[in-house]
Amino acid sequence: MNKKLAFIGAGNMSSSIIRGLVKSGKAAPSMIFATDIDNKKLDTLRDELGIQITENNLEAIEDADYIFLCVKPDKMPSVCHELRNHVQQSSVLVSIAAGITQDDLKRFLGADKRIIRIMPNLPISVGEGMCMICENERIEKAHIDVVKDMLLSLGECIVMDEKYINAFVALAGSSPAFIFMIIEAMADGGVMMGIPRDKAYTIASQAVLGSAKMVLDTKQHPGELKDMVCSPSGTTIEAVAALEETGLRHSLINAMKVCIEKAEKMDRSEK
Repeated sequence: MNKKLAFIGAGNMSSSIIRGLVKSGKAAPSMIFATDIDNKKLDTLRDELGIQITENNLEAIEDADYIFLCVKPDKMPSVCHELRNHVQQSSVLVSIAAGITQDDLKRFLGADKRIIRIMPNLPISVGEGMCMICENERIEKAHIDVVKDMLLSLGECIVMDEKYINAFVALAGSSPAFIFMIIEAMADGGVMMGIPRDKAYTIASQAVLGSAKMVLDTKQHPGELKDMVCSPSGTTIEAVAALEETGLRHSLINAMKVCIEKAEKMDRSEK
């Protein structure tokens, strides 16, 4: 892809996107420019990947085809104000900020700007992320396709209406924390039965990874796959009954609910 990419902010998500693009060959290091107030972050990316770095946001976005806005939500208005009169008409701005809608970005940057909002999750850092691109009728499909192609270097990607973004945050953005807790609890159970902790983490993690891959690869309903493991009068059905008794499903569904409610509150507070 022979396009100049500018990253305003070089935090964890931004750095993961940059690494994914470079390591997948989707973008040449010479065509990636990054800025940040933390010079150590920039030096690390330059030394590791060979990208271009600068402390000047306006220098970074000059002639950029895609500008990734990767600053914290509370910094977004001031950064957008700085860039507003210097973004070329042909440039596409891509925001990863939570709680900042496309309408907000239009207000900060100007209604004439080409803006795409995306939401990645933490596992993009290992190439197994889940990213959402918000649909935008004012953006050409070709631009959406380019962004989607870039994000596919980080894992999976889906295009949906922006109204679903808080549900996506709960289902994909926050859920890795739930899964980490489940892995930790499973490993604790293994340790209780005498398995060394490092091996227990490996066994539990691979079990989760393999189970998720079965759902994705077979396209079978998770309930059907669960039934394949539950033999009559067997150990697994006993364990499933115990999980139901202690409310595993309700706990996870309720966690999703409160996560969405919190995201909606944050949306309102950012305005």
